[in-house]
Order: sequence, then C-alpha cells, then structure tokens
Amino acid sequence: MSLVSVAAPIWNEIAQTQELATEWARKAFRLGMQEAVEAYDQEHKELTDEGADPEVATAFLEVFPLLAERRAISRFLRTRPDLREALPPVTTVNEAVILASKESPLSPSQQKQLQRLLQSRLT
Repeated sequence: MSLVSVAAPIWNEIAQTQELATEWARKAFRLGMQEAVEAYDQEHKELTDEGADPEVATAFLEVFPLLAERRAISRFLRTRPDLREALPPVTTVNEAVILASKESPLSPSQQKQLQRLLQSRLT
C-alpha cells in the first residue's frame, strides 16, 4: 500500500493518468523504486524525529497514500480492477486506522496517535 509495498510503476501510472489532490503525491508517485525507498526512509525518520512512535510512523506511511489520494486511486481502479487488493479503498481516517491495525496490530494509544497524525496531514 505504501510507496514501497506497491510497485513504483503502479504509482507512476496513477500519477500519469489521474489528477492528484496533494503536492506530496504529485512528487512521490513519480519516484522510481530506489527513490521511493529513500523517500520512505526519510519520511519515517522525520515522523519519528517529530515524536511519532516508530510503529505509528510505519502505519502512517502504509495508509496515507491510500487516504490522501483516494479519489485518484478510485478512478484508476476503474481501469485496473486487478489492483484492488493492492490498493484497497480508504475513504476516512477511521478506515485508515482500521486498515493499518489489521496490517500491524496497534495499541489503542498508537491508534489515537495515528488518527491525529493522519488528520493533521490531510488539512
């Protein structure tokens, strides 16, 4: 789901074929695989430097692209329904927290931290 768990060519195709809502995605979705790994590592470091729990930072990076670009991803999946499992629909912050918790169990306090982090980055 994140920039590194979904192949870079898929993110690239979304960037080329869809109107993206965030400046973050306009840059990140165009990265090659090595660049995406480096960007992921840098963002993870920045989040933990800002006080995020490392597990919350990982969870954030997994679900943020799906939530931030939910409309572009939804439009893209109309032409590529075979990728629906790799790019599950996430329409709310709560859905993002639930999905992240399924991927890697988060404590209630970690879930709250993830919720706050997602909300702050979407506004």
